[in-house]
Parts: sequence; structure tokens; C-alpha cells
Amino acid sequence: MTTSNKKSAMEQIAIMVSIVATCLLSACSAGPPEEVKAINYIEPMSLANPSRVPRAYDWSMDLGTPPPKPPGKPVSTNSGLVYQDLVEGFGLSPSIDHMVLLHLTGYLPDGTKFESSRDKGMPLSITLGRHQTISGIEEGLMGMKVGGTRKLSIPPALAYGNRGRGKVPPNARLTYEVELLSSDR
Repeated sequence: MTTSNKKSAMEQIAIMVSIVATCLLSACSAGPPEEVKAINYIEPMSLANPSRVPRAYDWSMDLGTPPPKPPGKPVSTNSGLVYQDLVEGFGLSPSIDHMVLLHLTGYLPDGTKFESSRDKGMPLSITLGRHQTISGIEEGLMGMKVGGTRKLSIPPALAYGNRGRGKVPPNARLTYEVELLSSDR
């Protein structure tokens, strides 16, 4: 092999190495292909706790967000109201004279929806303790945290009583799903 042949061979090798390096770098910066992205990382069993079952990696833990809790158990109050936390909130709990912003959906005993702030696209704003809504909703909001969703089963005495109202028949136990969006304190 002559010197010129050695030089051209070295140049060809250098060019090939450069091309391979460029391809590798561009492939790494583009991230894994879609097929690889779709596969969840499976966490290995911990040697410290072998009873732990492998599960898909929970990315919310990386963000500091706790996994959602299962719905709470129904709680009955002395007034006859029954509430159940479907989603536990993370913020403050409102009390009397607090202005709250909420979404609510009301259902008749037969399951028919008769009222919904979500369907109107406008949350409801009320100040607790000023009788701006039925007393069952006000009582059901006590102890609830901002960001939470609660199911309320409201007896007639805390709703529209024996008179009814609009689509609500007299002596109807109403069910509401309430999402507390904010509280002023």
C-alpha cells in the first residue's frame, strides 16, 4: 500500500466514523421510537420487601403528586345528610362567611339530572351561611377541601321540603355531586 492509498483509506475511515457518530448522536437526541415510549417501565421487586408486587412505574411520584385515594366511606350527619368524598381535596376547608366557587350537579331520586353548573359552563359562587343555596349543600361543603369532589344525599328537610320546586317533587331526597374549586380563605 502506498502512502497516498494509506491516506485515502484513513480519510475514508474518518469519514465513516464521523457519519456513524453523527447518526448515533441524532438518534440519541430524538429519544426512543414511539414503540419504545409506549412500554411502561416495570419496577423490580424490592429485596427489602419481597412481598411487593412489581407494578408499572407511577410517574406521578416523580412529580410529588400522591396517587388518588379510593372514594371515602359514606358519612351520615345528625341532620340526615349523607356525604361521601369521591376525591379528597388538597386545599383549605371553607367555613361560615367564606365565599366558595363550586361546580354542582343535582339528581332527582329516579336519577334524572335536574341541575348542573357544568352544563351551563359556569361555576356557582356562594357565600356560606347566607342561605344562597339549599342548606344541605352548605352543610355538605363543611369540612370539604378545595380540589375535592363530594357526593351529597340530601333529605327533603335540607332541600325543598314538602313544597318541591320546579322539576323537584315534594319530599324528594336529592343527590348532588359537588366539586369545590376555591374558597376565599
